[in-house]
Amino acid sequence: MESKHIRAWKLDCVVGQHGDFILHELSLATAPQSLDSLSATLPQGGYTTFRTYQQVSMIGWKNHMLRLADTARIHETPVEIPEECIRRALRMILHSFEAGDYRVRITIDLSEQIGDIYIAAEALSPIPEQAYRTGVKTVTCRHQRSLPDAKLTNFIRTATQIRQDLPADVNEAVMVNEQGELLEGLSSNVFFVIGSELYTAGKNVLAGITRSMAIRAAQSEKLPIHYESVALDKLSQCEEVFLTSASRGILPVVQVDQQVIGAGLPGPVTRRLMQRFQTVICQELVEL
Repeated sequence: MESKHIRAWKLDCVVGQHGDFILHELSLATAPQSLDSLSATLPQGGYTTFRTYQQVSMIGWKNHMLRLADTARIHETPVEIPEECIRRALRMILHSFEAGDYRVRITIDLSEQIGDIYIAAEALSPIPEQAYRTGVKTVTCRHQRSLPDAKLTNFIRTATQIRQDLPADVNEAVMVNEQGELLEGLSSNVFFVIGSELYTAGKNVLAGITRSMAIRAAQSEKLPIHYESVALDKLSQCEEVFLTSASRGILPVVQVDQQVIGAGLPGPVTRRLMQRFQTVICQELVEL
């Protein structure tokens, strides 16, 4: 599977047969350049995205299934999520690929054929190691999710439009609400370090699964955590900033807009959490 070669399937779970399924591979008229561009061709609905480790292992399986169910409920189109069916289909899909790690997206139709399930996968393009050593740049944008607790594919279209205007050396855009509060990235959560204590928005953001792992890593390091957003005009007080997401893990940020963070290098708290995060991954890794 080449780095930009994306495959997708419609999953039919066989009624009355626990975990049995039929996969229909989608014939894509135009090869999508990303999972996001593929999502634009599917019915609108809820989704969850994760990366694999050792090809067929992942973290947070139950949380990803709960995310799909919660999104459907918040969207007021509740559906039952056939976990075992999806899991068995994923195992078959991943075992059919060449050795490597993959980025996987599960989408559930909430607009047309309610409850239909789609699975898409592409080879994982990892963040360069240099980015973890030296940190990345981000910018801010005035936006926020209309339903922050739901992960809906219609937001992907908005995020894609914003990303099109980002400079090539910018890793992420961090959303700022009308009150000037820094909320979350387009595809990430964001943490701030002030006085060696952590701050991350506790409301009006999608509570990411990787975010929860970073919080557990911080708790094991006995770091105080405040579930509060940081105002954009207080950014100069931040000693460190980092992003969390499935594909990034914990990624240090050294610049937001024109504001250099701290000394312009990944700070000690972020580095400690990056190390602890690897331990959390090892503890929670499960085979599909």
